[in-house]
Amino acid sequence: MWAIIELYSQKPHFAPLKEMNEDCREGLAIAHFVTFGNLVQRLPDLKPNDPVDIINNSLETLSDLETHGFDVGPVRGRLNQLLSLKTKMCRHQDTLKEVEKEIETCKHEKSMVEKEIDELKEKTRALQSKSEQIATKQKAKEEELMRMQTNDLEVDFEKLAATPL
Repeated sequence: MWAIIELYSQKPHFAPLKEMNEDCREGLAIAHFVTFGNLVQRLPDLKPNDPVDIINNSLETLSDLETHGFDVGPVRGRLNQLLSLKTKMCRHQDTLKEVEKEIETCKHEKSMVEKEIDELKEKTRALQSKSEQIATKQKAKEEELMRMQTNDLEVDFEKLAATPL
């Protein structure tokens, strides 16, 4: 942790602690160093799905550390960048949820259209079958009519032939 303090070349003044008891002052000064070190150490461990409150709390802590003379600019800059990305990710997640809803709606509509198409195909098959039955009946009637007309003509022919001159 002290390496982190040295890496960021911190030279805090702890002016707000001057009013405190000396024993408390030293403990609080060490606590501020530890807090700064812990905050910097946790930075690389932040994950995209971590709550935004973690970043906001860290930014608040930096403000407190800044009043004691810590140089928090680079850390604050990084946290603000992460916060900005997190905000964009949240918006993107919201957009994805909306798109997923639209996809589900489209899938449902597609399913309904496919069902309607299947029903129409079934009706078409039924109508085709009925049409074939009617065509068969029509052909049978035409053949019967033809046979009846042919029989009438044969009868007429035979009558005419048998009639004396």
